Amino acid sequence: MANQYNAAFNTPLALAREPWTAAFFALCAPLLFPILVLLVAQAVMVAPGEQLALPTSWLLSCFAVALQFAVVSLWSDWLGAGPFAGAMRTSRTWLFAAIIIGPLLLNAPEQLVEAILGGNGDWIYRESYDPEIFAGSSQSLSFLFYVMLLAPIVEEVTYRGVAMGAMLSRGINPIAAAILASIAFTLPHTQYSPAALLVVFVTGLGLAALRLLSGTIIVPIIAHIAANAATFLL
Repeated sequence: MANQYNAAFNTPLALAREPWTAAFFALCAPLLFPILVLLVAQAVMVAPGEQLALPTSWLLSCFAVALQFAVVSLWSDWLGAGPFAGAMRTSRTWLFAAIIIGPLLLNAPEQLVEAILGGNGDWIYRESYDPEIFAGSSQSLSFLFYVMLLAPIVEEVTYRGVAMGAMLSRGINPIAAAILASIAFTLPHTQYSPAALLVVFVTGLGLAALRLLSGTIIVPIIAHIAANAATFLL
């Protein structure tokens, strides 16, 4: 069954070799790297009781996620699955579809929840979270780089590449693999409310479907970039 899934979805067989490491990269690394980097920076760069400036925090977040990607990519390449844990070539048709479908994967469930809950997006964040972190006044080049490029690439390689690939290559049903990877994808988004987390989960399922249908990791990467870009512009 595993070989059947590998052939059907173009999944590197090498990802089956270290499932526990793959699980660490999917469940622990997305939280561990940013927390450690920000804690060290907080201790070294600012006085006790003060907070890092938002532009500095975004720059450090870029560094943390880039470091996470470097570790995951080196591990995947060493394993024999390539630096992106999947194929990076596809047709122009799929690339065009990714650009069109990506924003819909995020906007459609968001609009549905908005219609049910009402309001003007005030349901998105938890009450304890400061939405000014993502406000226009807080944006910088590092923020744009993080949201528009770095996060989509690293998240897709982690969840639709490593996590799904490890499960598919060990014979786990594609639907189950998509659901589990989408749950893992949802967990680090702790700034969002339960309703918004549902939107993230549904978007993750859509990106997983693109990974399965296209047989390549580049399609969900482009779709994710398009979704984040559309959200930022709107």
